[in-house]
Amino acid sequence: MGGRKRNEYALLELKDVHKCPNLKVNIIAVVIEAGLPKLTNGTDECCNIRVIDETQYETSMSIIMFSQTAQTLPHVFPGDIILLRNVTVRMLSSSSYPLLFLFFCNTIIMFAGKKT
Repeated sequence: MGGRKRNEYALLELKDVHKCPNLKVNIIAVVIEAGLPKLTNGTDECCNIRVIDETQYETSMSIIMFSQTAQTLPHVFPGDIILLRNVTVRMLSSSSYPLLFLFFCNTIIMFAGKKT
């Protein structure tokens, strides 16, 4: 195998996401808020979740997940730990904060949070 240009399995901390506009990244985070699916202006469904990690626990980051149907969106709940693979980082022109966009040709792995 030849040398790879980047480590496609490397994890990025949330505090560094703003340094990677328009790149695909891998992240592990804890869900602190999960919205209900809603129809976009087009034909897709979307859902917004807010996450934190050990580097960004005082302020959260928003992730918008898109899919063709609400049934194919992942069902995440506050307290779940998620692994996001190949998530595209986008910066909105109206904000200095990055948003993560997840289109479901990517991979999401969820670990259910323990209810106490």
